[in-house]
Amino acid sequence: MQRYLPLALAALFAALLFQQNIIAPQELLMLAVLGGLAGIFAGLFGIGGGTVVVPGLVYVFTQMGIPQDIIMHMALGTSLAVIIPASLAAMRAQLAKGTVRLDFVRRMSPGLVLGSLMGASIAHFIPTHQLMLIFSGFLLFVSFNVFWGGRKKVTAPVTERPSPSWVFGIATGLVVGMVSALLGIGGGTLLVPTLLGFGLAMHAAVGTSSAMGSIIALPGAIGYVLSGADVASRPEFSLGYVSLSAMLVLAPLATFAAPYGVRLSHHLPVRVLKMLFAAFLALIALKMLWKAIG
Repeated sequence: MQRYLPLALAALFAALLFQQNIIAPQELLMLAVLGGLAGIFAGLFGIGGGTVVVPGLVYVFTQMGIPQDIIMHMALGTSLAVIIPASLAAMRAQLAKGTVRLDFVRRMSPGLVLGSLMGASIAHFIPTHQLMLIFSGFLLFVSFNVFWGGRKKVTAPVTERPSPSWVFGIATGLVVGMVSALLGIGGGTLLVPTLLGFGLAMHAAVGTSSAMGSIIALPGAIGYVLSGADVASRPEFSLGYVSLSAMLVLAPLATFAAPYGVRLSHHLPVRVLKMLFAAFLALIALKMLWKAIG
């Protein structure tokens, strides 16, 4: 029964928001779908779900009448807040499966925290669409590499590769954390290819990435709360750039769905999982590129 608690919380929050006329029924439905997808993606691909949540929130926030000049910041901040419980749920499931390399987590965490705080702090001043153009090219490159590697025959899973040095781990975490916070994502789209490059098997890379998602999201969300605290045009029922109404619906559903994504990831062959992840990266890259040049 405990696993159904997030569903009960989501239903309760949705009922309260509807009763207070804070969110319309169609907006609640869209948020519910987004929450489920975010959780599935968090567990399946080791991402925090922000790549799904951010564009979805931009659409929902547009329907809610949030000013265009802060709509992207609201989507980014809210996405990071939603990622926190979803990533924790995915991490718990991955720990139970024994696929989290804690030595990698320890060596990259200081950089992830610092980078996430930096990214959230400067997001208010740097237009995100400019970063999307560069990042979409990077994702297409990574997608090609992961896809090509996924076509190769995999013999035995590699789980005993040594962790990077403290300096290299912190430096890598700094870059990943900063870019992830700027884009409102949990870092999986960068972390999984990076961990694959470090020599981890796909399942170990996904599991370790899941454990790092909340390490990026928590300081990032705090940064968005602080940087948006004095913005006069932000909507009611929000903390800085974090919409509490959207978060209360998205977060419980994402938390509920994340373990099911983890189960699915462990029932798919390694090669299939790599190719699916490559296709996902290519799709997100093309969407970012379209948004950047549109």
